Amino acid sequence: MSLQQHDACWHQAIYLTEKLVSIKSTSYFTEKIEVLKFVQEYLGDTDTQIITPTDADPYLISKLVSQSPEYHVILSGHLDTVAEGTMNSPFTPFTRNGCLFGRGAVDMKGGCAAMLQALIAFKDNAHRTGNVSLVFTLDEETSSLSVEHAIKNEIPKADLAIIGEPSNLSLALSHKGSHWIKVGFQGKSCHASTPLEGQNAIVMAATFINRLESFVKQQFADRRHHLCGLPTLSIGSIQGGGDFPNIVPDVCEIVIDRRWNPNETTDLIWQDIETIIQECQEEDPNFSAKILPENYQSDRINPPLDFSHQTEMINRLTKAISISGIEPVKHQHFGGWSEAALFEKSGIPALIFGPGDVKSAHTLEENIEIKQIVQASKAYYYILQELCAS
Repeated sequence: MSLQQHDACWHQAIYLTEKLVSIKSTSYFTEKIEVLKFVQEYLGDTDTQIITPTDADPYLISKLVSQSPEYHVILSGHLDTVAEGTMNSPFTPFTRNGCLFGRGAVDMKGGCAAMLQALIAFKDNAHRTGNVSLVFTLDEETSSLSVEHAIKNEIPKADLAIIGEPSNLSLALSHKGSHWIKVGFQGKSCHASTPLEGQNAIVMAATFINRLESFVKQQFADRRHHLCGLPTLSIGSIQGGGDFPNIVPDVCEIVIDRRWNPNETTDLIWQDIETIIQECQEEDPNFSAKILPENYQSDRINPPLDFSHQTEMINRLTKAISISGIEPVKHQHFGGWSEAALFEKSGIPALIFGPGDVKSAHTLEENIEIKQIVQASKAYYYILQELCAS
């Protein structure tokens, strides 16, 4: 089927984006399931279910099943959004200068609309030789428990997962992992008029932070990733002392936002912190600090993503996207974190490809270029054609 024959189909993705934006589905909105119900109704007689786990938000899964499938491809995205804040007309989408504005337009209802329309177009392909699963979740902005449930219970095996997060129609092959590390400092309180009789926990934290900054400058240069660049960390919060400055504080806590590369490990990033604590203790026997909580090796750590070694698949995807009319097809890293990493962690190769610029996400002027929605829908279709049809 030619691109010309499908033009009306691809432009339907614009209408779908507008409709999805108009349905409020902010993370903590009690009626956000309505957006899944709309998608289910739009899919008609396709094998589609809304799953309601006891320990996660509802999610939708729709399946196209072929006899003796050669490939199983997953198209996945989230339909929950961050809160609207003081955004103007967040759920009344409007267009300006070729862009569609509204909460969730780029993060990521435009991508979901493009995937949805591509699935509908591919459904009637008489030459299907592969399976396709469409997965839309409602808790990516808060926990990503739904997609983990889907991977474990509904789609345990697949050859490829494509996450439609905004990548400006580039193949985003890698991104950093994300982990918050809390460090607690234990001092000894006393009257502020005699500070030498106590141990100031805030001063301990300052000593640690200074050494941490030096460590980053000295060590991170050797951990550069060819797509993600250097790993990063940021001291995101600090709490210590109280309402009375005339008391030397005995407790202080900091939280480190650590973004780690695919060529690092969780053991390594924790050992970095332990090493700095040990060095501080060697310099000052009264220095006391530890990572909190003690069972910090949590399953909730967000892993990194690295698809860059999947050369054959990258070439096939690049070919399909080129056929859809997008040239050149760029390869890059994704600036944030995505659920692609959870697919990869489970053994399903995954990457990010979607319409829009992620810099617009979560802003009061959130928008997506309309042209990219149409281009993405075409590209998803031709990816399915390449991998799941003869």
